[in-house]
Amino acid sequence: MAEYLNVFEHTEIYVVSPTMVCGGADALHQLVYYLNQLGFRATVVYPYANADCTVKENYLQYTRSWITMNDIRDLKENILIFPEDNTYLQYYKNFHNIQKAVWFLGLRFYRGFCGDYYTFVQKCWWIVKMCMIGINSCFGGYRIGLKNTLNLTASHYAFDYIKKKGGNPRLFIEPVSLEIIRYMQKRNFQFDSADKRENIILYNPKRDANNTVAESLRKIFPQYQILPLQGYTHDRMLALMNKAKLLIEFGNFPGAERIPKEAVICGMCIIANNEGSARFKEDVVIDDRYKFDGFDSHLSEIQNLIVDIMEHYENHVHHFDDYRSTIYQLEENFIQSIREIFRKAE
Repeated sequence: MAEYLNVFEHTEIYVVSPTMVCGGADALHQLVYYLNQLGFRATVVYPYANADCTVKENYLQYTRSWITMNDIRDLKENILIFPEDNTYLQYYKNFHNIQKAVWFLGLRFYRGFCGDYYTFVQKCWWIVKMCMIGINSCFGGYRIGLKNTLNLTASHYAFDYIKKKGGNPRLFIEPVSLEIIRYMQKRNFQFDSADKRENIILYNPKRDANNTVAESLRKIFPQYQILPLQGYTHDRMLALMNKAKLLIEFGNFPGAERIPKEAVICGMCIIANNEGSARFKEDVVIDDRYKFDGFDSHLSEIQNLIVDIMEHYENHVHHFDDYRSTIYQLEENFIQSIREIFRKAE
């Protein structure tokens, strides 16, 4: 199996993406941006878009145009990049000549109902999804043939999974969004100090099923603001991250996750669930003292740690310096990875 993609003089690179605003879509649009910046010809593909669809405002910094699956030219000199979500991988078999690769931004949507970390409600959703797009698409992550596919991974977690399944993955870890890179560059990569911060705890409601963790925290800590990272413009979210002291992230970490990265380079501390990619030090570079195997089973320890971070923020924030350093290097490393994977044919 080839470990890179051949780029010829007239190669067109197509990157399949959902239209919604989410971390995965941001990464896919951002890939199109970097490819074009490096002199390639890349276009985002929206499989389910109608004629009235437009590129979301968040992604206009990356690209302003899109095409459908029907517009893809299935030629051997062209390249087609799929995300790992089986909703899109069901189209993989329709292309026979084009060079193809799958970018594993996470594992959640690839493993589908087989994911062993799903709640009952989430598994019910997968049953509904099976009815909508077919059983093979929900269970069929394996049908693309990991051993015969160029698998790019956005985390060491996905890399390890594919390796164990007999595939030959390549690391392809995207940076944080271009907007936050430029934002931090303007600040000379400095974040606000303790005296400018408030006792605010942020959480990602998409990773907190039924807000159970957030509601527990609100009962325990009525003196602190417990705020969801939802419904904000990117500028407002960055401003909030520069005021808050702590991010609570007790999701299943299906990928390397963007919100923790954005939070930590804005100077926040993090308490995380030790699941998925968080188990890999290379993906979530956090000391073990800030990772827990479950929320309820370690509630007393987590409670004490939260109080200490709120009262002695300056004693904790520098424990995340290594994580910040790793994140600062991601853009340069990603550009280098693009050059190594998308090779100009001689």
